Amino acid sequence: MLAPRFQTVLASAWISKRVAAKYVQEYIKQIREQGKQPEAKREVIAFAPPIQVQVLDVGESASYEALDAINGGEDSLFHARIKQNLVFGVSDGVGGWNESGIDPSVFSRSLTAYSATAAERSFVLHDSDEADPKDIMRRAFASMRYDNIPAYGSATELVASLSLASGKLRTAQLGDSTYVVLDQKQKAR
Repeated sequence: MLAPRFQTVLASAWISKRVAAKYVQEYIKQIREQGKQPEAKREVIAFAPPIQVQVLDVGESASYEALDAINGGEDSLFHARIKQNLVFGVSDGVGGWNESGIDPSVFSRSLTAYSATAAERSFVLHDSDEADPKDIMRRAFASMRYDNIPAYGSATELVASLSLASGKLRTAQLGDSTYVVLDQKQKAR
């Protein structure tokens, strides 16, 4: 087995729309209450929304463990490793389905669960071969439909595959989900 040539750190950050809205409402309430106090007694109120962050270090000496399902509100994410490929993705459930009585998180979580399975079952002949994120996305949705999953709704999805042998990043995107690649100085590339 080839050793990875690249050290990789994958970070995921998320907050559900409901939790964010509740936090902002409470924050505004605190500011209004403080506004009623004399200026000398006012303190700075830190804005620190409860954003959940997970950092995954994948490299020559780092082990890899797949993530369990993560409660990200209507959103969902996955990670998988195929030989020398780190495959990861995010799906953003369309919140407008709530108005119709449909939980949009069911669709996005089902889609990422099928994406993780499709990634794990990807055929990669050699350790250095690259996984195809477009094929993973296509097979995930096809499997979801074939299994007749009663997941009504819709979602955007972004699937990426990083070759740990070559450092090449391949992506497939459906909808308005996006990503940013940061270098060691945390500058966007």
